[in-house]
Amino acid sequence: MTSSGAADDDAAALTLPEELLLITLGPRRGKPLCRRRSLQYAAAGAVLAELEGRGHITEERGRMRTADSPDPVGPLLAPLLHSLGQPELNRRGISAGCGCTAGTPR
Repeated sequence: MTSSGAADDDAAALTLPEELLLITLGPRRGKPLCRRRSLQYAAAGAVLAELEGRGHITEERGRMRTADSPDPVGPLLAPLLHSLGQPELNRRGISAGCGCTAGTPR
């Protein structure tokens, strides 16, 4: 048997959205213990918190911005980060974020 190191612990760690789903699903039937819409909002918030905690997005003046982070995103979060869009460049060629505004549709 091999000893588990820090790398093994990181690989086995759950993301915030995964943890949220585990605590909101009933143990017997596996169905949500709350309203579906509430779970959708909570999951979206958990994804954004996870991405921000890993340095992949930032918030500046109420606007969400994607960041160039060298850390891998992982198979669960990669498509979600990609759906936010790439940083847009302004006239000077400076990144202006993903163009998303928190709380308003794009």
